[in-house]
Amino acid sequence: MLDEFGAPMDDGRDYNEADSDDDFVRHIQAGTDTAREHGMGSVYWPALGGKHTQRPDYDWYSLFALEGSGTDLSLTLRNESMVDRLHHAWGLGG
Repeated sequence: MLDEFGAPMDDGRDYNEADSDDDFVRHIQAGTDTAREHGMGSVYWPALGGKHTQRPDYDWYSLFALEGSGTDLSLTLRNESMVDRLHHAWGLGG
């Protein structure tokens, strides 16, 4: 099980970018490639998250943003390429 791995989700990084020299992109690719190759489970951390010290309003590693207030809440995806990498890790898609 690959547990609690993550990277910034809010700055437009493309986690599918081949030949990236970005350490966060390479980290995500290595983790998801390894999980797929070995038939491992994986858990991305955090899906929603909480406050973070570097960006006090939210956890910048969170895959989703919580919007709205009261009972009128919705989730917005921060980074589609990370969803692609998770699908890859789980053996879904190409």
